[in-house]
Amino acid sequence: MSLIFSRKDAEERKNRLNTKYKISLDLEALMEVEHYTDWVSEAREDGYDEGLARAVAGIMNRLGCSAEEAMETANVPENRKKDVLDLVTKLQEN
Repeated sequence: MSLIFSRKDAEERKNRLNTKYKISLDLEALMEVEHYTDWVSEAREDGYDEGLARAVAGIMNRLGCSAEEAMETANVPENRKKDVLDLVTKLQEN
């Protein structure tokens, strides 16, 4: 399965599956699998950001601190801070 979900070229994956495992898989099916893997990755990232946003909002409410301080307390990775802050803002609006 790791070969199917790897980021190698589709033709290379197809050939390796056929050569090593005697599994025949057409490129169209492989491209469809790629589409779903991208979707799952995006959904996982969205869920991760939402969980962080809920944690940050909870910290803000309990400690009465700013979003930036709460993100530091929650150890939000630098590359996720903007997305998390946007979600925190949406949570506070509701």
